[in-house]
Amino acid sequence: MEQGRIGTLLLPGPSAFSLNDREARAVLRRLHQLGCRVLEPPGGGAAFVPVTCS
Repeated sequence: MEQGRIGTLLLPGPSAFSLNDREARAVLRRLHQLGCRVLEPPGGGAAFVPVTCS
């Protein structure tokens, strides 16, 4: 993200970074400062979506 290669990040919520609310919010602030748009699915991301690589 610091190199400008990622512009949007989809997360189940801030707890993806840390269970500590302050730490998670600090990471989100840093991502916003870097110009990254962070999106959370409606409902807090209760559904698990597996990661796939091609």
